[in-house]
Amino acid sequence: MKVSLAAQVLGNSVALDLESRNWPGTKETETFIKNVNDFFDMLNGAGYSDDTRKANPNLALYTDKNDERFTKLLAFLDYLKGWKAQVDAKTGNKPSEKAKMTLSHQTLEGIEITIRSFIALTKYLLGKGLKFLRARDLIQDEME
Repeated sequence: MKVSLAAQVLGNSVALDLESRNWPGTKETETFIKNVNDFFDMLNGAGYSDDTRKANPNLALYTDKNDERFTKLLAFLDYLKGWKAQVDAKTGNKPSEKAKMTLSHQTLEGIEITIRSFIALTKYLLGKGLKFLRARDLIQDEME
C-alpha cells in the first residue's frame, strides 16, 4: 500500500477541486475527503513550523493537554459512526450492500483505536512534563 498516494487522493486539493466544479452529488465526497485530510494532518504533523509555513494549524506541535484538535479527532469518529448508522439503516440486514457503502468494521475500529490512543498518549506525555509532541514522532514508518 502506498500511503502517499492515498494522501494525495484524499487531500484537500482534491476536495477543493471537486467543490470548484460544483458537480451534482459530490458534496458528501468533498466532506469525506476534507475530514480524512484533516485526520491525516492532525496525526502526521511533521514539524516545528509546518503549521505557519503551510498555514495549517492541524500540523502544529501538540503543547496543550486540552488541544482543540482532540475534539476535532473525536468529531471525526462521530462523523464515521454517523455514516455507518445511515448505511445500516438504509441496508438493513444485507452485509454485501453495507460493504459497498461504508468502510469495513476493521478499518473503523482501527481508526477509533488510533485516535483514542493518540489522544490518551499525547495527554499523558504532556502531563508528565513533555514540552511538545510532534504527531509525526508516533508514526511507524521506521518499523515498516
